[in-house]
Amino acid sequence: MGKVYVGIVEGPTPQAVTVGVVQDDSRRMTGSTFAVERAHLHEYYVPQANGSHRYEMPTDLFRLGSFLNETISPDSRVRYLFEVPKTVPHPPGGPRAVPYPVVPADSVILKVLVLLGVNNIIVAPFRTDPQFQTAVLLPVLRDGDLAQVRDRSPRYLPKGVCRAYGELLGLTCERAEHIAIVGALIAKNPGLFHFWSSVGRVQSANDVLTDLRTGASGPRSVFSANESYITDYTDVTVRDRIEDIPLEYAVTQKRYEHLGYNDAIKAALIRVCQQWHIDLRCNSTRPDTDDPDAEYVVDPLAAPDRFLIRALQHAEQEHIWPDSPQTS
Repeated sequence: MGKVYVGIVEGPTPQAVTVGVVQDDSRRMTGSTFAVERAHLHEYYVPQANGSHRYEMPTDLFRLGSFLNETISPDSRVRYLFEVPKTVPHPPGGPRAVPYPVVPADSVILKVLVLLGVNNIIVAPFRTDPQFQTAVLLPVLRDGDLAQVRDRSPRYLPKGVCRAYGELLGLTCERAEHIAIVGALIAKNPGLFHFWSSVGRVQSANDVLTDLRTGASGPRSVFSANESYITDYTDVTVRDRIEDIPLEYAVTQKRYEHLGYNDAIKAALIRVCQQWHIDLRCNSTRPDTDDPDAEYVVDPLAAPDRFLIRALQHAEQEHIWPDSPQTS
């Protein structure tokens, strides 16, 4: 049984969804964009008098559904990652806060989530506000009622993170398909997901600079919220030009400030670790984490994933990706 990873993001227009698919070995990938009309949840997930819902599959999802059926073998183990408009830590400021995805009730992303959910492809419980204007997607917790089906629960990240990470890997990310494939890559790597979805604060530029000034060797950790962030100084770590670290960090943080402070400094830390060859790992004890005892690699990527990024760079340089979205 092979493993497949799927990234789903909003497309290049508000009425489109883009899907990226990566096979387990990261040597096979594909992506496509589909026209999807915005529609309120209750137009296709119709409330019934007994409290249940009747699903009426929107015709504009047929092509997207067919693409997934044709691309993914029925016996594959699939992990989905969705970009959502925002995530909100809950309980606010709590030491055990978990990021809860929030989407408008007419979101095209919610439309796809419901399609996959009612067909038992994913487990994605959600609740709406009393006015039915917003849906909150509920993380599946390790010790919750749905713990036995956690492997079918999607991963969620705020909109913009997949593009930012793709750019940090040297991609232009001008195509939505490439952004979705980066999402699939994050779905494949638990370290990347837990790092980017974490609610803690990572190392500052001064933390890294101080470590290098004092000749640090081996791992150094920062603990924040439910996460520990580990910078590991190895034999290949660059130990000159270290006074440039604050500038590199600040420039990257400024570039990604639209993501919010926490995600902007995550991007800055990845950039510094890339430039000075510092290994970066993370651990998360959040109730929705995969393994609270694991220490996951964030950077550098494994060789098969670096191969995928080089292939995407080649596709960008040669303009060899389809140019127009599929329509329903």
